[in-house]
Amino acid sequence: YLTPLMRVGASKTLDADDIGVPSDEDRASLAYEVVQKAWDEQVEKAKAANEILTARYEKQLEACTTEEERQKVKKPKLKEPSASSALVKGFGIGRVSLAIFYYVISAFLNFIP
Repeated sequence: YLTPLMRVGASKTLDADDIGVPSDEDRASLAYEVVQKAWDEQVEKAKAANEILTARYEKQLEACTTEEERQKVKKPKLKEPSASSALVKGFGIGRVSLAIFYYVISAFLNFIP
């Protein structure tokens, strides 16, 4: 697939017609839908965890009888959705690891004169 494309690219600047149509698996809209679904799951998971933490905190406050006791009760650290977890869930650990590997190699190659 790449050899004919390299030949054309050597003789002229490539445009969209030279490259062709990407497969359905490689389309950005599919990637967006997959990651959006995984992100929505992360948001719901964080929301559910935060509701539990907030309920526990409020229950501890209700059990306090003095203002000093109320001040000693620590506010819970609310959880945030994880973008990295959404990417791993959406694309799989293999693809994410490979992308990180390519990124690191690319960064190292930028230092070669």
